[in-house]
Amino acid sequence: MGVAAWLRRGRAARRREDERRDEIQPAARALRALEFPTAAAVLVALLAANAVVWGAVVSNDADTLDAHVLDIGQGDAILAVAPGGTTMLVDGGADGQRLLGELAEALPPGHRRLDVVVATHPDGDHVAGLFAALERYRVGMLIVSPLHDTRELGRQLREEAEAQGIPVLEAHAGMHLVLGEEVQADVLAPAEGEEFGGGGVNEASVVMRLRHGSVALLLTGDIDAAGELRLARGPWDLRSQALKVAHHGSKTSTTDLLLRRVAPQVSAISAGADNTFGHPHPGVLERLGVAVVLRTDVDGRLRLRSDGETLRYEVER
Repeated sequence: MGVAAWLRRGRAARRREDERRDEIQPAARALRALEFPTAAAVLVALLAANAVVWGAVVSNDADTLDAHVLDIGQGDAILAVAPGGTTMLVDGGADGQRLLGELAEALPPGHRRLDVVVATHPDGDHVAGLFAALERYRVGMLIVSPLHDTRELGRQLREEAEAQGIPVLEAHAGMHLVLGEEVQADVLAPAEGEEFGGGGVNEASVVMRLRHGSVALLLTGDIDAAGELRLARGPWDLRSQALKVAHHGSKTSTTDLLLRRVAPQVSAISAGADNTFGHPHPGVLERLGVAVVLRTDVDGRLRLRSDGETLRYEVER
């Protein structure tokens, strides 16, 4: 890896986050859809959901959470590897072979398990590559957005998962996943039963906040300004050292309001080199201000690494 840096969050900030979490828990009505505090409990929880878990463990540094923003061109694919080896893939880009190549770089040789796969919304640049992942890897479960089946690709992905016996869960705000012993993944959007306007499947993107000790990463799918407004006005603690910028840096997202709530120190943008959409938009880069901005189209594969107290970022190029 070519470049690395560290960010630290103080104990006072961590204490404020704990207090804030205590305040919002009743309003959040958190549903512990998946909770596996130990490696054995991972097996029990997933078997209870009629899934199968395999014994291979990902080799990563002890006590670190690695979030790889994969270089898959114009699209999104984020691989999270928790301490102890639990894996979660959020989206898969448009090119299955390119996704498999990136996963092979991020995972140990011969590793063939993804505990959780999340399809934030059924656009091709987020889910088309997941078919290859389901073919190559043994998947514990698939989590989808409420509008997943409104697109043909979404329906086909669900059918493929069900044909393999992979449980399919519909995400909604309040769902809580525990990845291994130390990492929590909270679903913050969309709200259960929410109606969507002109933003369609983008507006209904699954938004997740990963927490590892006092470090947090916010993954925003392709939510637009309307979705960001609802998120910012909600009961959730959005503060995160790292932000996966919504919709590849489109001008329709990354509002000032959301950035004030999140206050990211590092922002990661997944976009294809020389893409025809003009992503990321210059206005978005300006709004990100003092945050370190990492881009797959410029920097290649990105890695955000947390030890629970500090966040390190690395770039491929």
